[in-house]
Amino acid sequence: MDPPSPPPPPRSRPVVVACALLALGWVMLTAAGGVFDGGNGDWLGHRTTLLDLGRQPWPVFLRDVLSDHLPSESNPVARPLLRYYLGWYMAPGLAARVGGPAALSWAVPLWTWLGVTLVLLLFVRRFRGRGALWTAATIFVLFSGMDFLRGGWECFGEGVDRRIRLGYGDVEWCSHIEWDRHWRTPTQLSSHMTGLMWVPQHFIPAGLYTLLLLHLCRRPRFLAVSGVVLAAAPFWSAFVAVGLLPLVAVLLWENGPRPFLRWPNLCLAGPLAALVALYLMSGSLDFPSGWMWERHNAVLLALWIPVVYLTEFGALALLLWVLRPELRREPFFVAGVATLLLLPWMFFGPGNDLLMRGGMPALLLLCYYCVDVIARDGREIARAGPNLCRFALAGVIMVLCVGALTPGIELARSVRDDVAFRYERSGYTTFALPIWEQHQYAAREIPDLLRRLLRKADAGPRREKAEPVVRAGFDVYLNGNERQLVYVKEHCRPDDLESVVLELIRSDAPPEESVVEMRSMGDACGALRGLPGSAVAAIRTGQRRQGEEGWMVEIRFDEAGRMVGVNRE
Repeated sequence: MDPPSPPPPPRSRPVVVACALLALGWVMLTAAGGVFDGGNGDWLGHRTTLLDLGRQPWPVFLRDVLSDHLPSESNPVARPLLRYYLGWYMAPGLAARVGGPAALSWAVPLWTWLGVTLVLLLFVRRFRGRGALWTAATIFVLFSGMDFLRGGWECFGEGVDRRIRLGYGDVEWCSHIEWDRHWRTPTQLSSHMTGLMWVPQHFIPAGLYTLLLLHLCRRPRFLAVSGVVLAAAPFWSAFVAVGLLPLVAVLLWENGPRPFLRWPNLCLAGPLAALVALYLMSGSLDFPSGWMWERHNAVLLALWIPVVYLTEFGALALLLWVLRPELRREPFFVAGVATLLLLPWMFFGPGNDLLMRGGMPALLLLCYYCVDVIARDGREIARAGPNLCRFALAGVIMVLCVGALTPGIELARSVRDDVAFRYERSGYTTFALPIWEQHQYAAREIPDLLRRLLRKADAGPRREKAEPVVRAGFDVYLNGNERQLVYVKEHCRPDDLESVVLELIRSDAPPEESVVEMRSMGDACGALRGLPGSAVAAIRTGQRRQGEEGWMVEIRFDEAGRMVGVNRE
């Protein structure tokens, strides 16, 4: 089967308006809208990056508050570079640079809405008729693998309402039924709802790039600049760029190298790709990586891999193969299925981000071919098709309905967590993130070439060293305006890196206890912890050790948030 023909002309205004309204409603149900899903864990990192882009000059060299409280002889580490896939963050960050953090309250939902609208328009533009359009849009929003069959059914037992409402807690898996909780393997192929709710910086470029390649693959003008477009893909999402490689291979196979050997690709794509690679490879890259058979025994893999294949994409791929035999020769379909067959055998990152994000383009292609079969041939097959095709069509619809339970659970979790977030009241910073997240955001080991290119931006002013409010196991500083607690110790021992306990005491709520992870900085160590924007009556913090080395202090505040006293326990 030949690649898809060039798409028809743009659709009428009602279709554009309908897609825009659907995208608006979808975005406003996610944390990007700022109304729901305030406790979404991934959005701590998103909001931190957005605030860093809004508060610091570009390129962003992060102001490490810990280093500000150390003497210069104990602080040889240069300021780290903000290193991340910043494509989705740049426009809202620019709005925050101009209008302050408050501008993020409208810039983030607006920018996300524009991206989702474009993805929806690209997805539905090849379908004609009102019924086909609504079928395409509905399946796209609710598309997911059958995660329910891999353990999600347990969420519908006793106490399910409480479990879903908690989201992050001792039953976290009920808000993320994509995870393999029984097999204990880092496996998740995210539904479209999960992708937009948790990682819009990956989901939106995955949709745009995949659909652009699918629709424009036979246009010579696009092929002449495709190298420039693809070279920027890792800046939007490095994992999605990996997932796009099989589709790029299809373009080369179908068209040969000649259409790509045009001056925009030759002159611009190479330097752009080199700069993006130099930036993204700054700092440490020692994330967990390897092959699945290095982490799990053969018996487990022999049982687990077929379950993942069948529930996530295999059933749909086989049913589509029956319904439309020519898909066996469709290069994009074959490339997508081959990608999904190979990716589960590899892992990269703490949660296997390579599979979660790199699989998005292939899953989106599978979604597209499901809609194409149902919207174009579904009515004819149901009316006059062979019995085998009728059963296969019913199977596709059943698989899609079972998969729709995953986005349904995500929506239930989101709307129950309806705490609006105010950027202008937040003191989020990269160094308030957990240590494993700091590792991927803050690059200290910057290549000399990049450091020379950015040497002026690296010369930031240092603040005057303040006096600590507590001198205990650590010197504890309170940055009142930024709502931050800073823990610093100039000369650390290994046992100083043990976690510090922090207990927030409020007048109108039960005490909230959490752990503050220490990180080392040469001979020194410390941690930064952001405080909530709401009033806190007192803070109890310290390290509970046996013997004289244990310490605990209590810092009290008045109703206006000013410190009024410190008690040493």
